[in-house]
Amino acid sequence: MKATKRPPGRPRPKIGVKLVKGIRLLPQEEDQPKPFGCEWSFQGGRPSKFFSTIAALETHIRHLKELKSKSELDLLPTRQELKEWRAFKLGAGGIPAMTILVEWRAARLNEGRPLCSLTVARAVEDYLLAQATRAKNESISSATFRQKRCKLNQFATAFASIVLDTVSPALIEAWIENLENVNADATFNDYRKRVAELFHHYSELVPKNPAEKIEVRGKNTSKSNRHNVRLYSVEVTQSILDCAARTRPYILPRLAAEIFVGLRFTTSALLQRQHVNDTARIFDIPADIMKTRKDHLIDEAPAAYWTWAKLGINDVRCWSMSQTDYMHAKSEVLGRSGIKDEDRRRNALRKGFASYHLAAYSKPGLTAKIMAHKNEGQLWSTYREKATKVDGLKLFKLRPNVRRVN
Repeated sequence: MKATKRPPGRPRPKIGVKLVKGIRLLPQEEDQPKPFGCEWSFQGGRPSKFFSTIAALETHIRHLKELKSKSELDLLPTRQELKEWRAFKLGAGGIPAMTILVEWRAARLNEGRPLCSLTVARAVEDYLLAQATRAKNESISSATFRQKRCKLNQFATAFASIVLDTVSPALIEAWIENLENVNADATFNDYRKRVAELFHHYSELVPKNPAEKIEVRGKNTSKSNRHNVRLYSVEVTQSILDCAARTRPYILPRLAAEIFVGLRFTTSALLQRQHVNDTARIFDIPADIMKTRKDHLIDEAPAAYWTWAKLGINDVRCWSMSQTDYMHAKSEVLGRSGIKDEDRRRNALRKGFASYHLAAYSKPGLTAKIMAHKNEGQLWSTYREKATKVDGLKLFKLRPNVRRVN
């Protein structure tokens, strides 16, 4: 029986229960004994029911919400979903949806491509839930999570219903360029990075990461020189160490950790005496000063570190200095060693360690383990053949010139 169309403008009852998707209030039937009604979606239909009081209506709605929470209630389509379905029907030209789905699946399989139906909006939602868990477990910092959430929510808004593996590099690049707050290469690169991380998370569904095909912006970040690593020579490194031994020996436990163990500047600057066991020759570094936010144990630090570190390891000035104090002391040593400001890079010594250690020992697994580098393959591709084996072995044989030490 065809339902009669109700005249517009009739008010809906005001209730004290919050409605959810799938449940809809009906216009109030003023001239009926049961004027208050609602409808809901169930098994492809839209049953409805009317009640004599608002209290009875609210009780029924609570029951429907309970059914919905148990996934026993279908959801009414939203206006956007109805609009997309009508557009699909129009574009299909009368071909049944199931026929299109079967042929689409067959074509994907013939091309060797995974069957991806995940939308960008849903992909971002699930990814951010996983990242929130990592932030809660301190696997990533809260600041990193905020960056991911801010940028990827913008991405989800722009590409909401688009299937994830249909997003092309050109679409992503155009989207980033059109953002009002993207006025510098660094900002562009950061958006590119966050989108690339999203696609990397779904690498099984999207094997070819479209964001990684976008060129990194900036004068020193072209594809030809993106992994260009500029090293301090062995001779320059010796002069840095000698200068420190002469003028600031108490910074050597920190400075030598960058040179011979590959610690990041921030980690070296925050080291404490209890983290460095010179008797057992072990580093036991807590998660809160590691970029990875994980505890890090190093029991294979090169012997050269302990030789240089002993010049200042028992000096209270080493362990009482702040991160800023260490930065200024290190900067002064670099300046006295003849290194110009433009040639100073915060983690240059860490990158030098990676290059020289790989050259000396050809053991990327060991190098990655010492550095707490999660990607051994990336480490190898970035730092191999940046130094000779002779120079690598020479670096780890550097020793203090006793005559020059105060």
